[in-house]
Amino acid sequence: METLVTQAQGRVSVTILRITGRINLGNAAEIEQKARQIQQGGSRHLVIDLSQVESLTSAGLRAILIIYKIFRDEMPQETGIGSQEGRQVDTNKSPQVKLAGPSTDIRRVLKIAGFEAFLEVYDTVDEAVASF
Repeated sequence: METLVTQAQGRVSVTILRITGRINLGNAAEIEQKARQIQQGGSRHLVIDLSQVESLTSAGLRAILIIYKIFRDEMPQETGIGSQEGRQVDTNKSPQVKLAGPSTDIRRVLKIAGFEAFLEVYDTVDEAVASF
């Protein structure tokens, strides 16, 4: 597994964490640590690029959940439906972390595990960046 961190500019500055390979028990903690470093470095908006991920185990799901919590815990909490720059926004979903590019199989795993209830999933990184 490899990670690459880049920046993109949409309406706000967005950090992109691209993960390549398999996400499993052997490397999930490394991904969590990378996300902590990103958040502690001042990033408030994160896209996790899953387009190069071959497989995602339960440990990988746990890592994504922890990343969601790392970023959520640093932001004020809101619930319900709100408005953001004239758009309707489901504030039950994370305004800080978004997922991009999962394969059909990984998207299915995310859906079955219930992750789509609190994380937005986009087909591409560009779509995810534009959503902030």
